[in-house]
Formats: sequence, structure tokens, C-alpha cells
Amino acid sequence: MPKGRKPAGFFDMAARKRECVKCHVVKPFEGFHAARTAIGVKSVCKECHAAKYAKWETPSLKAKRREARERREAFLDTLLTCPKCGGSKPRRDWPKQPRRGGHYNKTCCLHDTNAVTEPIRADGTRRCRDCAEVKPVSQFPANKRNSTGIQAYCYDCSKERTKVWKHAKPSALRAQRERRYRRILEQSDGTLEAALLRRLFLCSHFCPYCQKEMGRHDKTLDHMTPLALGGRHSVENVAVCCKDCNTRKGAKDFDAWLRECNLAETDWRGPRSQQDGGGRFLRRFHWDGGSMDTARPAF
Repeated sequence: MPKGRKPAGFFDMAARKRECVKCHVVKPFEGFHAARTAIGVKSVCKECHAAKYAKWETPSLKAKRREARERREAFLDTLLTCPKCGGSKPRRDWPKQPRRGGHYNKTCCLHDTNAVTEPIRADGTRRCRDCAEVKPVSQFPANKRNSTGIQAYCYDCSKERTKVWKHAKPSALRAQRERRYRRILEQSDGTLEAALLRRLFLCSHFCPYCQKEMGRHDKTLDHMTPLALGGRHSVENVAVCCKDCNTRKGAKDFDAWLRECNLAETDWRGPRSQQDGGGRFLRRFHWDGGSMDTARPAF
């Protein structure tokens, strides 16, 4: 054995084993760190050594952590002004949105609105965030990204917000319309010609979903199977409906939309094959490919 102080604990140079003075377990020399001792290894095994220095930090790391804590405290002490009530609160006292990963609310008084809105939702109604009116859930647009599945603004307020957005971001609106136009070109089968569309709009006077009479500026072209769900831009998959129903329908499945409108699916499907597409809808208008009946369809 090399010269030096006698190591503590049991050791066996022939078997290359020694006892850890911390956990008192006999382990091979490979379980100890090398050291300038009489037997060439430390008296504490690697596991006990790691447990002892697990929370040890270098002076530079301690300084970095201290600076991070100071920046965090300064960030939480920042005063925020509520755009609704005009009050100011430090960020640490600002309410958060637990459903959105703890993001901060836009207003400090939003948590009071949520306390009033939560019991209202159970009754099939919701409070609009803009006009603060309690309305049925059916008067709110759908929103798949929201945890509730519906938008926080009613249809009327959504229209106003859309107008503001269109005026503020014309380039984004132009890009959105270009994407829509490209999708129509890709999914078109060439059956919807300009003359046929004009005739379809002229001969449609009542919305097939809500059965309300439509004015000239209230008519819109609806794809019964949405383009986003793989529907075709063809004469068998379009219908003329009012703006409100088209906005409410969005990209919903057609059968689910019929159930929402309380329309019997048997009246729409009829005796047809799966390849018949939406031709059932035009037959309700007695369209035979050459003429249209302007009378109100019976649903």
C-alpha cells in the first residue's frame, strides 16, 4: 500500500473494494472518485458525494440567480392600467386566466365578469364581452380554439369588430381573400358559371335555413359541405342563404348544422346516393338544370 494516512473504514486492496464512510456500503473502487490518498480513491462513494453537492452553486451562478430574482420582482411591481375602469394595480395583483395557461387578463375587472358569467352559462346563455348583454348561446359565433367552443362576442359585436379589423388591416384582408379565391379555384369543378350564379341569386327569395325573406344585399353563397372540410365548389354543393345563417354556419358539418336549425334530415336527404352531393338542396327549389321555380320552398 502506498505511503500515507491509513484510510477510514474497511478496504481490501486485493479485491479493490472499500467501505463508504457515509452509507457504510462496501463498493468496488470504480464506485468512488479518484483522489490522492493512500489507496487512490475517496472515502465517500459517488452517490453520497452527488447527494452532498446537489444544491451547491458556484459564485457566478448565485449572482445570476440573484439578478434574475431582482428582475422578476421589478417586473411584478410594474403598474398596469385597466382600460375599462381606469384603475392601476401592480402586475402581481393583476388577475390571470387559468384556462389560457396563466396569461394576464386585458382588464383588472374581468374576473368579476367571469364570476357573473359562469352561472349564466349553465342556463344556455352568455354575457357578451363588448356590449355586456346576456344573450342565448346561439347568438354567439363558434370558436374551436376557445375552451367553451363559442366566441366571447355576440354576432352583432363580432360584425362591428370585423369592420374595424377590415379598416385597420387591409393587407391582411386582401391576403385572406386571396387564400379563399385560390381554394375555390382548386376545388371547383367548373359547373358554377357566372350566368348560373346570377340566375340562382335572382330566383332565391327566402333563406332555406331560417326561412326569412332575403333582400338584395342580404344574399350570400353558402357551400353546404364547407370547402375547409373538402367540399366542392360545384352546383351540387351551393345554396343561397342570408348573411346571418352563413356566418353562423361557418365551417360546420352540414348534418350538424341542420340539427342546429331544427330541420329534419329526411327532408334534405331523400332518396339519393352518397355521390349525389348537395343536389338534394337544389331539387327543393325544383331546379331542373334549365329553369327555377321562384316559389317559396316547403321545409
